[in-house]
Amino acid sequence: QWFDIVEGPALSAQLQVAIWVELLKGTGFPMEANVRRGLRWRTWIEDNEDHAKVSPKGQTCGSELQFPQVAINPRLFPVIDNLSCRGYPIKDISEILGINEELVTSYTRAREDFQRSQAELVQAQSKDDYRVDLQWFDIAVHLLDASHLPKKLHIALYDSKDAEVGRLEPISLRSLQDMPTPGTRVCQLQVEADQGIVAWLVPSAPTRFATVEMEICVKLCGLRPGNDIPRM
Repeated sequence: QWFDIVEGPALSAQLQVAIWVELLKGTGFPMEANVRRGLRWRTWIEDNEDHAKVSPKGQTCGSELQFPQVAINPRLFPVIDNLSCRGYPIKDISEILGINEELVTSYTRAREDFQRSQAELVQAQSKDDYRVDLQWFDIAVHLLDASHLPKKLHIALYDSKDAEVGRLEPISLRSLQDMPTPGTRVCQLQVEADQGIVAWLVPSAPTRFATVEMEICVKLCGLRPGNDIPRM
């Protein structure tokens, strides 16, 4: 069965609807939590958790260092490094490679700055409060009868061991119907803090995930049986 997507005033007359959940990117994720199967989002409609959708593992973004642009062929970088390690002065290196001394100097300075930045990043990553940005750009589609519109959409974050670490605030499906133009929204992850001496001794998931914010876009569309198969 093929369906046509219906939006606008005609949506309310449809018997079936589709909920599009676009998982974009987020901030404040503990880097060590995104290992193996990684951090994944689980979405489902209220009272229909058996048909939940699970996203793939999140991918890091914006945390990798890039070597500065230098007006030298990158193939010469290891040659310059080797000659420098052997004690050759910049003047001799420039004569051997047939390039300007200033270019060699600019490369060595860029290399030192890059190595310093790498060391600072490694030091920052070793701290308990280091967090990374993750991106998914995944879409989950839930098909349901229009009679389910009074219910809510749930979105939960799961770790590599399939344990839930928190949820975004539930979204009323009825509110999506009243929204003329769907847009992206930034949601804070809701976590429950552990209590007692164990929580004080061992950092818990709520403590580690308390800074997570996720950017999502949710859209409601009506589905009407189509007459023709769409041409590819």
